[in-house]
Order: sequence, then C-alpha cells, then structure tokens
Amino acid sequence: MAETLRDEPERAAVLRSTIANALLNSDVKTAFDVFGSELPDEAFDGVFDQPRRDTWREFDL
Repeated sequence: MAETLRDEPERAAVLRSTIANALLNSDVKTAFDVFGSELPDEAFDGVFDQPRRDTWREFDL
C-alpha cells in the first residue's frame, strides 16, 4: 500500500478515498473492516506477495 500511495497517484487517490470513507464510517472497528471493503483486488497487488521472514529480527530497546 505504501508503494501505491507513494508511486501511483491515480490508484493512490482511490485508495486514500476508500480508506477515508471507511474510517469516517462509525461501523468500522477493525482493519479488516477497511480491507474487507469495496476496494478492488488490484488495490492490493504487490502488497502480500513478499516472503515472510523465517528468522527473528534483531533490535535495540
């Protein structure tokens, strides 16, 4: 999604509008409510096809 918002102005406008409308709707309570909305499948192209990490990430607190 970040890549779409950053690099694809036309698709980003649709995505922003859909997310804004979902957030303004008081029935929206979870991220699933947003992503289970009327967004076309193409809005998520390239988002979930990245491989999962199978190791722990190191970080400092």
